[in-house]
Amino acid sequence: MWSSLVSNLRDAFSARKETPLQLESKPVNSDLILEDEGVFASLWSSVRDVFFPVKLPPLQLESQPIAVVDRMKVKRDPTSTAIAVVLHGLVILLVIFLVAKKVKFAAPVKQQQLTAVDIPPLAPVKAKAMGGEASAPNPGWYFRASIAACCSTAIAMNAARRGINLTALEVTVEADGDNRGILGMDEKVSAGHAALRTKVKIASDNASRDQLEELVRFSESHSPVGCTVRDAPPNTLRIDLV
Repeated sequence: MWSSLVSNLRDAFSARKETPLQLESKPVNSDLILEDEGVFASLWSSVRDVFFPVKLPPLQLESQPIAVVDRMKVKRDPTSTAIAVVLHGLVILLVIFLVAKKVKFAAPVKQQQLTAVDIPPLAPVKAKAMGGEASAPNPGWYFRASIAACCSTAIAMNAARRGINLTALEVTVEADGDNRGILGMDEKVSAGHAALRTKVKIASDNASRDQLEELVRFSESHSPVGCTVRDAPPNTLRIDLV
């Protein structure tokens, strides 16, 4: 390292005088050397090549084609070809046979089991409230019974759709009302029910508690009578005198 440093410093401050380099090579005449032509000379050469092209001797090809082995060529085995043809023929015959026999390829439709629901008879009115003999249920009873019947029907129908086997089903509808409304004794009191409560008792041998609760909530929200009462559609009045 130190010798290289001393040599560099010596060359820097006291450069040695070398003999001048003498080139002994000479330019060679060759057809590969291209000479730069002037603008007019280049233009005249282009025009001459277009109208008076130089006729060159015909090109003679002395090379001969050489046979090359095709590496991608596959040699088929007659045995494997025959086996493939037989297998394809058997598959085609099987398809024709199945179509002729009208075999159903779709999965069988699951049969729905309908659960019979016994609706108990309407209980008679226990007290004489608005006159009369209390010999049959009043319209309020029929109203609440329609809500219960529609709800129970919706539950049974949706249970059958979901494959749930019901072993017990009981729907009860309770209502709060004030007779002062129907008698017009107090205009602040409505003649309609002040509140409705629907109670459902249900049991199944193949469904969990969560499945039964979801079934009841879905069916109650899709009960036609219950939806009519809950959504309260407009009710028009028409009077015909006879």
